[in-house]
Amino acid sequence: MQIIGNVIEENSSISTGSGVLLVSGKSVLFQSNIVRNNQFGEPNYSGDGNTGLDLLLDNGMSLTMVQNLFYGNAGGNAQLDGSYFQNVPTTVIETNNTIYGLGEVISFTFGVSTITNNIFFGDGSALACNGVTGPVTVDHNDIYLPQGTQGYPCTLGPGSISVDPQFVDASLDDFHTQPTSPVVAAGDINAPQVPPADLDAKARTVCGTIDMGVYEVRPHPPIALTSSPNPSVGGSDVTFTATLTGNCNVPTGVVTFLDGTTVLGTGALNGSAVATYVTSALTVGSHNITATYAGDFNFDASTSKLVVQVVTGYPTATTLTVSPNPAAAFQTITLSSDVSSQFGSPTGTVAFFAGTTLLANATVNSSGLATATINTLGAGSYNISAVYQATTNFASSRSPVVVEVVNGAPTTPVLTSSLNPSAFGQSVTFTTKVAATSSTGSPAGTVNFLDGTAVLGTVTVSAAGNASFSTSSLALGSHTVTAVYGGSGNFDTSTSNTVMQVVTPVGTSVALSVTPNPANFGQTVTLTASVLTGVSGVAAASGNVVFADQGGVLGSTAIVAGTATFTTSSLSIGTHSITASYVGGAEYAGAVSAAVAEVIQSYDFSVSVTPNTVTIPSGDYAVMSVSVSPIGGYKGTVTLSCSGVPVNAQCVFQPGATVSLAAGAVGEKMVFDTSQLFESGTQVGTIAGRSGPVLAMMFFPVLALLGRRKWKLLSLIAVVGLFGLQGCSGKLPGSTPPGSYPVTVTASDGASGLSHSVGMTVRVGE
Repeated sequence: MQIIGNVIEENSSISTGSGVLLVSGKSVLFQSNIVRNNQFGEPNYSGDGNTGLDLLLDNGMSLTMVQNLFYGNAGGNAQLDGSYFQNVPTTVIETNNTIYGLGEVISFTFGVSTITNNIFFGDGSALACNGVTGPVTVDHNDIYLPQGTQGYPCTLGPGSISVDPQFVDASLDDFHTQPTSPVVAAGDINAPQVPPADLDAKARTVCGTIDMGVYEVRPHPPIALTSSPNPSVGGSDVTFTATLTGNCNVPTGVVTFLDGTTVLGTGALNGSAVATYVTSALTVGSHNITATYAGDFNFDASTSKLVVQVVTGYPTATTLTVSPNPAAAFQTITLSSDVSSQFGSPTGTVAFFAGTTLLANATVNSSGLATATINTLGAGSYNISAVYQATTNFASSRSPVVVEVVNGAPTTPVLTSSLNPSAFGQSVTFTTKVAATSSTGSPAGTVNFLDGTAVLGTVTVSAAGNASFSTSSLALGSHTVTAVYGGSGNFDTSTSNTVMQVVTPVGTSVALSVTPNPANFGQTVTLTASVLTGVSGVAAASGNVVFADQGGVLGSTAIVAGTATFTTSSLSIGTHSITASYVGGAEYAGAVSAAVAEVIQSYDFSVSVTPNTVTIPSGDYAVMSVSVSPIGGYKGTVTLSCSGVPVNAQCVFQPGATVSLAAGAVGEKMVFDTSQLFESGTQVGTIAGRSGPVLAMMFFPVLALLGRRKWKLLSLIAVVGLFGLQGCSGKLPGSTPPGSYPVTVTASDGASGLSHSVGMTVRVGE
C-alpha cells in the first residue's frame, strides 16, 4: 500500500486515528504527506490514542515512512505499534520526517528498524519508546523537548542531537529551517530510503550532505554583476553581466536585471552560470542596477549587489524669460524656455521652479521651445529657473535664475445700496464687490463702510469678493457712503465709488373709523385713527392726532401703539365731515385721513293734549286725548304723568301710563276727575285724605258710558252710592273747589333721559 503526496487535515474520530488509521497489511509506503489539525470526534475524550497517524502493524508487516510533516494533531502525531509476537517481527524505516507538537510513540516488538534524519519537536513528549524490543536504531535525529522530561526515552545513536531546530516560524506553520539551524547537514546521507527531493520538490541533498526534517536548506549562489561601459553615453548599448558561483552543482535558469524596481529584461544562464543583458534604453542620469536569480532544483534565490550605471548625454543649454515682470499677485505669467544643443535638437520636458517649488512642466517642441502659464504667485520676489529634464541622448541643464517681482494686485470695490432713497428707520444694505484688476485671485481681508468719515461697520470679504453691511440707524438727510477695502498681502487697498444715500421722513397715512354711524343725537360717538407708516420694519409713529368736524377742531389725543381715540356726544343733528390729522414730526411725515360722513339723526318724541283747556263742574270729570309721537328713529318707551293736579282731583291714563313707540305714534285717553269718587284705572297725581270706597268702583264704568245726559238716572245711582259710602265711612266723597287750575302733562324716557311736558288749563265750576 502506498500513501503519497496527500494533505490529511481537519478529520475527527471518536478515539484515535482520525488522520490515518492502518490495521494489519503487509507493506506500507507513507511518503511526502502533510498530516495536520485532526481532532477527536468527542470534545471531552480523555483516553489514549492520537489523531495523526495510528499504525497497528501486524506480524511480519513493514512500514516505510519518509518525509512527512505532522503538526496540530490532538492527542499525538504518530503512534507505531509493532508485533505482539517476538518470533514474527515487524520492520519500520522512518526517514526525514518533521513531527511538531505531541510527538511519536513506538511500542512492542520490531525487527531490524531505523529512525533517521527526523525532527521531533515535542510538547510534553517528543519520541517515546514504550516497551520496545528488537534491533531498532534511532540515530541522526533532533529530539527536542523544550519543557519537561521525556517519558519512555529511546536509546539514541551518537548522531542524534537535542536542540532547537530553528524553524522559520512555527506559529505560521512554516517548518522550514533557517540557514543557521543545527540540523543543516546534520543528517545521515546513507540513511535508508532518502528521497531525491524534499517536501518543496527541491534537491534533498546538497553536495553529499543532508539536513534533518522534511525541508533542505539550499545555498543562495552569489551573483557578481558588472556593466560595460560605465559611464555610458545616452542611447548607446550597455552590457550587464551576471556571474553566479555554485558549489558541486552549476546554477541553471534565468537572471532578471532591474533598474530600481523596474525590470529591464532577463538573461539565460549558460553552462558557466553566466547571463548577460544588453540595452540602449537607459536615460541620462544614474541608474541603480541589480540582478536577481529565482533559484533552481539545487539553489535558492539570490540578489546581486547594487551597480550604479551612469548614463551621460549630449550637453544642452537652457534659457528662460518671464513675462510680465513685475506682475500683480495671481496674475497670469508666461514662462518661456529655449533648450538647445550643438549635437542636435533636444526633446522631452522642461520643469519650471520657484526656488525648489515646482511651478509647471512643459513639453519641448521641435524648435526647442517650452512654454507654460501660471497664476499662482502671490506678492513677493521669486527666483525662477527652468530645468531641462535629461533624455536618452541629451543631458539635463538649468537656466540662469530670473528674479520675478510680484506686487499686490490693484483692486476696485463697487458699492451699491439696496434702497435709495430710504425712509427713516428703514433697513438699508450696502454691498461692495471687491474685484482684482489683472489678477485671477479673490481678494481677502475686510471692508470698512463709511458715512463720511464715520465708520458704520466692518465686514470680512467673502471668498467671492463680496461684503455686505445693513443698518437702520441712518439719520434724516443725505449721507456720503463709501466702502474702503483694507487690502491684504496680495491685494492693494482701495476705495469704492460714493453712494449718496438719502434718508427721508417716514411716510404715513391715517385710517379713520367712526362708530356708530349713523348715531342718534346725543349718543356718544367714538373716533378711531390708525396711523400707518407703510414701511416694514419701522417703529410705529408717535405724537398726536387732531380730530376735526368740517374744519372745526373736535379734540386732540396722543397716539398709543399706532392708534389715537377720541369720543364725543356733542355732535348736532345732521351730517358731519369728520377727519383725523396726524401732525407728524422730524422723522415722520404728517397725513390727513379721508373724510368720514358721520350722520347724527334726531332721537326724540313729542306729546300733545287735546283739548288743552277744559271746564268741569266740581265733582265731575272730563276726558281728553293724549298723543305721543316718535321723532327720527326713536322707538323707546315713555311714561305719562300729571303734575299741578288740584285737591281732590286726579288724572288717569287709559289704557295705561306706559307707552311704547316701537310701532309708531300712540294715542291715549286721559280722564281728569274732580271728585274723590273716581278711583278706577291708573292714577297720576296725589289726592290728599282719600280712601277707596269699594262701592264707588261699581258705578264708575256706567258713569263713563252714560255721560251727563243720563244725569237723572245717575243722580239716583249716586245718591244710593253716597248713602252706601256714607254708611261705610261715615262721610261723603270730597270734590275740587271751583277755580282755574294749570296742569302739566309730562312724557319721560328714563333710559335716554328724554322728557317733554305740555301745559293745560282745568276750570272747575260750581
